[in-house]
Amino acid sequence: MMIARPGGDVHVWVCQGPKLESEDLIARALAHYREWDAEAHRLHRSANGKIHVLDRTGASPFYVNVSRAGDMAICAVACDGPIGADIESLDRADWVAAHRDLLPSCGGTGRAMLEDWVRLEAAHKAAGVGLLEEPSLAATDPANGAWHLHQVNGALWKSICAPLAGTHLIGVALAAHGPSARLRKFCF
Repeated sequence: MMIARPGGDVHVWVCQGPKLESEDLIARALAHYREWDAEAHRLHRSANGKIHVLDRTGASPFYVNVSRAGDMAICAVACDGPIGADIESLDRADWVAAHRDLLPSCGGTGRAMLEDWVRLEAAHKAAGVGLLEEPSLAATDPANGAWHLHQVNGALWKSICAPLAGTHLIGVALAAHGPSARLRKFCF
């Protein structure tokens, strides 16, 4: 299936099964886009480990982020700027609750706290900083509809959480200055 670049939307590609290296997962996801050209684009891993898609001029025609939980992996793709993604098994809700002290900005208990966790982790990944490196800079504001706002590393990010297959939660984050994006999920 060949599709157009996500434009203002966020595409989340879901892969269940054997673990793929991040670069392989990204390449499989990007191969579905008409604008992807494996000859003209390359994947570059920055010093902090984040993978960037670059064209021959050094511009980023696609922004990507990968996350894994057990045998599930996701690759989030956007075109309008940096993106962060997280996936967690619902089984992790108790672990997150037991480690509340790590992220005091996560509210609620159980699933609600796990939803905050995946949003925060996605926002931190979009900002390019580790979740536990800057926990005091994260603040959730649910007043923005389904999108929550976070200030991370001096920038404002918006994130959303969605269920996946009844067993996982995914979180995706983008720069807050852009328009609200629609989240679309694909499987391969």
